[in-house]
Amino acid sequence: MDVCLSVGADGVHLRSDSLSPSVARRILGPERLIGISCHSLEDALFAEEKGADFITLGPLYFTPSKQKMGEPLGLNVFKSIVEKIKIPVFALGGINLNRVEEILRAGASGVAGISAVLNVPGVCEAAQEFLARIRRMKGK
Repeated sequence: MDVCLSVGADGVHLRSDSLSPSVARRILGPERLIGISCHSLEDALFAEEKGADFITLGPLYFTPSKQKMGEPLGLNVFKSIVEKIKIPVFALGGINLNRVEEILRAGASGVAGISAVLNVPGVCEAAQEFLARIRRMKGK
């Protein structure tokens, strides 16, 4: 949060075991976004109740970088959690272009794909393709 404040960033994304969103809100003020990484319905409900603006939820699918976060949720569990949360939910973990449509159909507001963008030769092109697919699905 100190980096956010010092550089005037639009917000922060906190781990689920970090500060409560309500504490972060008191420090950052009402104008900055607060996102929380969540791995269960309990995490998501807590983040929402304490004032998070959005959450990332995962891992949705297997990915080596998220193994320590537990077993992948899978699409059915992900969807059941999203249905109980009022704030935007972004899918994380094992995201690739071929999965974007099914993830959005399951209720996700968007996706957070790291290796699908950073581990390819054309980073900019990969990011643009993700955006194009999301926009097509959302009719924008």
